[in-house]
Amino acid sequence: VVVDARLPKWYKEGTIPGAINLPFSILNPDSSNVYLDQVIPILGAVKNGDKWDFANSQKLMVFDNGPWCQQGVRAMKNLLEIGYPKDQVKYYRGGMQYWQILGLKVYKPKQ
Repeated sequence: VVVDARLPKWYKEGTIPGAINLPFSILNPDSSNVYLDQVIPILGAVKNGDKWDFANSQKLMVFDNGPWCQQGVRAMKNLLEIGYPKDQVKYYRGGMQYWQILGLKVYKPKQ
């Protein structure tokens, strides 16, 4: 699963085709985050008491705006903090900046 970890305003400007927008802030493991329990099952996890079971978790490729941006790094830290398997998460450091420099296709979601 390709995860665009940027805030929605960036996602709407254009993203890697097939990416889903899961902003780093939605993945925040803070107990006040009301969205986490809705989002993590999309990635194949199952809630088991107060912990997550990641036995069927999806492989993720996380990206953000580029090397200067920390949104993807924060998303990965959040995922690892809730127990997402380290070997299931990859980071595309070049982000949208390098993707566009390379002339690769960009998908612009409908507003």
